[in-house]
Amino acid sequence: MQTAYQFAYENKMTRNTLENKQTLYAPLTREELAKIMSSYIKNVDKKVIPQNKACTLEKYQDYRSINRTYRLSVLEMCNLGLM
Repeated sequence: MQTAYQFAYENKMTRNTLENKQTLYAPLTREELAKIMSSYIKNVDKKVIPQNKACTLEKYQDYRSINRTYRLSVLEMCNLGLM
């Protein structure tokens, strides 16, 4: 677990250090998963995520509650057809 978490931290998939264990075993939200996936694609695979004008936050009923920190990641996963 520590090796996987260290990999995620080094590749900007999480901002929490391993010492911050309060969120280490917490359930992921949709927004957090989007951030992890988009960060992996951009920072590990070194790929550019295309922009698609058809994807907007308004596509989601709860778009107003999406944390501002994760909005771009949610849109990027929508652009890839994963959300």
